[in-house]
Amino acid sequence: MNPQWDPDQYARYAAQRLQPALDLIHRAPLDHPASIVDLGCGRGNVAPHLLDRWPDASYLGVDVDEHMLETARTGHPDLSFQQADIASWTPDEPVDLIYSNAALQWVPDHLSLIPRLMGHLAAGGVLAVQIPYTFSMAVHTEMRAQAEAWAGPLDGFLIDWAVLELDDYYRLIAPIAETVELWETTYVQVLEGDHAAYEWIRGSGLRPYLQRLDGAKLQQFENEFRERMDAAYPQESDGRTLLPYRRLFFVAEA
Repeated sequence: MNPQWDPDQYARYAAQRLQPALDLIHRAPLDHPASIVDLGCGRGNVAPHLLDRWPDASYLGVDVDEHMLETARTGHPDLSFQQADIASWTPDEPVDLIYSNAALQWVPDHLSLIPRLMGHLAAGGVLAVQIPYTFSMAVHTEMRAQAEAWAGPLDGFLIDWAVLELDDYYRLIAPIAETVELWETTYVQVLEGDHAAYEWIRGSGLRPYLQRLDGAKLQQFENEFRERMDAAYPQESDGRTLLPYRRLFFVAEA
């Protein structure tokens, strides 16, 4: 599944989205990697932070969305970016760090994908991954309920998120890794503005649904889902909105 992204909308909550990426960087057990591949690099906003920690490494950002890559190339003209689908991406040579922040949930068949990515690592290399783990939370259960209610206009379209349970990732990775560390964190996002939870998800998980609608149907869908999000995540007395958001992490060393 490869939704077409709106870089500006995705960046609206850039600071909140960045923190899990930084946490993942600091947990990768590498001192001097020669090469870094950033899978699902998007706008390239994590690249400077990767290179702050490992300034001597080469960097390649990989993303399937050309709109995001255009923004990345404009913002980071000295770095290399490649348009490719993560599901079929193969490096020219083994990589020291394959880093993926909030991208692999869009890629199907993790039972095959994760071992394949591990196979692209150099000896002692690291696969570092963060993916949203929110599929039992209202931000996603309400989105699915909305889509099911719109089964006609959406032609029965429902997103089947490619995310396993944490213990399933352990059973998948442990036999093929020297070490593996897994954890989950709930980030309580403190969001500014009206309809903040709706605006947050509109820039990410809601995109595939919105792209299948237009005109009056799109406006109606957005209005109804905005009401769902406002009910699930009401504004606090200070006008801010609290959005708890679970994320799953794993770091595996080859």
